Amino acid sequence: MEAQWEYGDDVGYAYAVGRIRALETRLLTGERIARLAEAGSIDEFLRLLGETQYAEFLSKVSSPWEYETILGEEMEGVVKLMGDLSRDPALTDIFRLRYDFHNLKVALKENYGGEPMDSAYITLGTIPVERVRESVREKEGAVVLPSHLRAALASVTGVFPETPAPKWIDVIVDRAMFRTFVSIVKREGCPFLYGLLQGEIDLINILSLFRIRWANGEKSFFQEALLEDGTISTDFMSSLFGENLDAVPARLSHTPYVLMVTEGLAHLQTQESFLLFEKMREAFLFNYIRRADLIAFGIEPLIAYLYKKESEIRTIRTIFVGLLNNVPAETLKERMSGGFF
Repeated sequence: MEAQWEYGDDVGYAYAVGRIRALETRLLTGERIARLAEAGSIDEFLRLLGETQYAEFLSKVSSPWEYETILGEEMEGVVKLMGDLSRDPALTDIFRLRYDFHNLKVALKENYGGEPMDSAYITLGTIPVERVRESVREKEGAVVLPSHLRAALASVTGVFPETPAPKWIDVIVDRAMFRTFVSIVKREGCPFLYGLLQGEIDLINILSLFRIRWANGEKSFFQEALLEDGTISTDFMSSLFGENLDAVPARLSHTPYVLMVTEGLAHLQTQESFLLFEKMREAFLFNYIRRADLIAFGIEPLIAYLYKKESEIRTIRTIFVGLLNNVPAETLKERMSGGFF
């Protein structure tokens, strides 16, 4: 890939990186996350959460069931800060574009299914939720969407004039999303984010292989679900579908994913659970973004902070939901992100 800069040599980010380093000291540690998961009750959890940066939002809700308000406001503040600090908004906005594509999927499922899905929308994207919904409802209104969302919408409606299975909406929109991301990163020239995207693509493809095989799915669906632009070719991934699952780790021994595949498969076969696969996937990506910890000047620490913050918020959401549904502490800790444990 042609790159406009090498890792961490943009001194224009000196102030921004200083701000990020200060904010990173407020990220929740694995020890703090464990304490939250072990709270035992929602009241104790809220008390402990009140000792963190989330305290300022707790007073704005009247019930713990309004946890999305707390987490949404925290993430909204992070997104706004990135907009203020970034000298390359096309790159940092990739994280907001994820929410646009998510909302497009929700709107398509809502439209085809005929049932409102108000609570599934996320307002952190670059496009107002109502604009996305209207564009899906009134196909001629799709021109108000940016080209990458219009293309994704056209791909779904072109293939499925009638109601598709939700999984096909996910496959088509996700493919369009990662194609958009890779195109932006190649154009802007950011090797760090390009490597992160390639890792995400590889890991999604590997997990798709095992999920579809485990569910006795069709090879044709797996081939359609494969994302391009990873470090492992789609042809090679497709060739693995006919293999005995026990042979797959050896076929991937030349990749950095062999440990995850070996241990994840063993856990899947003994526990019939993808939990270890998911935790090791997250841990792999966390190990990658830790490269930004040593970078003094550049956009990389901003990208890493965004990723860490999203992971932290997902983890807190898991604890909220678990405690509100009386899930035991040990079970909660098992579900925690691989970036924390």
